[in-house]
Amino acid sequence: MKITKLKTTVCFLAFFCFSGQLFGQQLFDLENAHWDISKTTWDAEEFNVSSQKVFQTSSKIGKIDTTGYTYYKVNTNLPFKLKTVYEFQFLIRQDSLTGKIFVKSFVDETEEFLLYDFNLNVGDKVKSVMTNQLEGDLIVTKAENVGTVENPVRMIEARLNGNGVLFKFTEGIGSMNGFLVNLPMDVLNGSVLKCYYTNDELTFSQGDECPPTPELRTRSRRN
Repeated sequence: MKITKLKTTVCFLAFFCFSGQLFGQQLFDLENAHWDISKTTWDAEEFNVSSQKVFQTSSKIGKIDTTGYTYYKVNTNLPFKLKTVYEFQFLIRQDSLTGKIFVKSFVDETEEFLLYDFNLNVGDKVKSVMTNQLEGDLIVTKAENVGTVENPVRMIEARLNGNGVLFKFTEGIGSMNGFLVNLPMDVLNGSVLKCYYTNDELTFSQGDECPPTPELRTRSRRN
């Protein structure tokens, strides 16, 4: 995993934060963010593993209702299920005072769901719409700072039922499965975040599949 750059306006890693973390700034830079993701599918009968490149992109919408909240739109070709139906477009808002990020359907704006909560500590249960398909509880087992004093970046590890499948989250980036994903029980049929761009700059990568420029990134996404 390589974090090439994270702006100081980014608070830090995914679901949680130690108590004492101060908020009051944007948790994620969603003005113009892009996630390149590798989706894998395992066919047990054919003993075959297939991989598909998918992506998620965010952009700012602004204030859309009387609440005064600023919303961002996330488009994805990796279907995400909020309730019973898989969708491809969502509204995101950040509450920097509480360290939480919320999501709701672009079609039905009446119900909001908790996506990320940065106020969790080791031993806490992760509460997120992304964990609805997991059988059991996702428990925080590790939280560490991998950034600097000037630019703190937190990494969180959580395990299913405290000792099972491992999921990782990074402040300012999202989960290591993607920003908006239903976390899977079966790691063979999951997704892996490969590249993350903010304002057309590569800020995170896993492996050597990430073009460093917007032109190369766009070209590789089309292939």
